[in-house]
Amino acid sequence: MQTLSTVPPATRWPINFNVGATGYTVRMTNLPQDGATGAPIFQVGPTAGPFVAADPASQFTPDGTITIVVPRSAIGNPALGSSLTGFLTRITAGGTITPDNMPNSLTPSGSYTVVGNAFCAPNTAPLASLVAHVQGTNNPPMGDPPLAIAFDGSASSDADPGDTVASYTFDFGDGSAPVTQASPLISHTYTTNGDFNATLKVTDSRGLISSNTGLVTVAAELPVARVVSRNTHNGVATGPFDVVLYDPTAHPDGTGDTECRMAGPQNDYTIIYSLGPQFTVSGPASSATVDGAGTNLLSHGPGPGANQYTVHVAPSVANAMHHTITLSGMPVHNNTPGAPNSGNATLNNALIALDLLVGDTTNNRAVNSSDVTQTKAQSGQNATSANFRLDVNANGAINATDVSAIKANSGTQLGASPAREK
Repeated sequence: MQTLSTVPPATRWPINFNVGATGYTVRMTNLPQDGATGAPIFQVGPTAGPFVAADPASQFTPDGTITIVVPRSAIGNPALGSSLTGFLTRITAGGTITPDNMPNSLTPSGSYTVVGNAFCAPNTAPLASLVAHVQGTNNPPMGDPPLAIAFDGSASSDADPGDTVASYTFDFGDGSAPVTQASPLISHTYTTNGDFNATLKVTDSRGLISSNTGLVTVAAELPVARVVSRNTHNGVATGPFDVVLYDPTAHPDGTGDTECRMAGPQNDYTIIYSLGPQFTVSGPASSATVDGAGTNLLSHGPGPGANQYTVHVAPSVANAMHHTITLSGMPVHNNTPGAPNSGNATLNNALIALDLLVGDTTNNRAVNSSDVTQTKAQSGQNATSANFRLDVNANGAINATDVSAIKANSGTQLGASPAREK
C-alpha cells in the first residue's frame, strides 16, 4: 500500500487465488462483520468461507507493507511443486467505494509454485565432478580424431538435505555450443586435433550454480607418424633419399636431422608428411605456409601415398635457418573400422621444422672441416641410401663439386632445433 501510517476504517485487503478447482482468499480486514473489534485482523479460508485466523506472524507496517503468513494446511495442503493460480486483489473501503482491482481488471492472472519450507533454508552451492573416457572404453580421453568422448557428471553432489542436482552444463572446449541438460551423461566427438579443456557446471534444485568447475582435458592427437625432406639425386635408381625431419621412432626426443643438400634436380625441397596407416588424406589443406607466409611456398596437396601430404618449398629459401612449415584445414578420413574415432576429421597446426644447413653432412648442426674430410673420403662414389648426405648438390655422385659446396658454407651453423609439434 502507499501507506498504512493511518489505517482506514471498514476496509478489506483480500487476495483471491485458486488451489486446483477451489478458490481461496487470504485477507487483512478491520470490518466488524469479519470479527474485527478495532485493529485489523488476518484471515484465510475458502473464498465462500468460512475463514479462520492466519498465522500469528502476519502483520502490517506503517510503510504500507502487509504480510500474511498462511500454513499450507489452511488452503487444502497443496503438494510441493503444485501451483497456486488466478491471483486477484480487490481492496474494498466502506460500502460505497468501488473496489480497487489489482491487476488493473477483474481478470485473475499469474501463478506461484509451492516450494515448501526447505526452500528458505540455507543453500550450499553444489559441487561439480566430471570424468571422461573414450566412448565405449575405460581409456583416458585421448586418441586420434575424430575422437568420441563419453562424459560423466554423475558424481556431482549437493550437501543440502532435500536438494538435488537439477541440471548439468557441459562445455566441450572446442568452440561448440555448451549443452545444458537434466542427465549427467553425454558424449561429444572432437573432429580436429588439439588439447581441449572440457568443463562442467551444475545447478541445484533451488537454482544455485556450483561453486567449482569440473575440468577434464581431452587430447585429440595429430596423427603425424613421419615427415621427411625428399630429394631425387638426379634420378639415381636407388633413390629418392629422405632426410628425416620428424619420426618419434627414429628420434624419440622429437628432434630431426638437418637438410644438408641443395634443392637438386627437382628444383625444390619436397616435404612429405606421412599420417598413420589408418588415415586417408581426402583433399588439399585450406592453409599451408612456410615461416608463416606463402613467399617460399610453391605448391601443396595430397600424395604421393593415400596417407601422405606433400609441400613443395622454393629452392630460394634461406640457408642456415630453422624454417617452419605449417598445414591447417587438412581433411582426412580415419578408416579404423568400428572404433570410436572412425570417420572424417580436419587436422590443424601440423607444424614441422625444416632445419636447412647446406654442407652439414655430419648432421652436427655446423659446417666445418669434418664435413669436408668425410666427403673427400667418399669421393668418386655414387649416392646411396648410406652416403646420400655427402651428395650435397644432389647430382647423383659424390665428387669435388660437393666438397666445394661444403667449403663455400664452412663456418655456418644452426642452434638447437625448435620443438616439433604434432
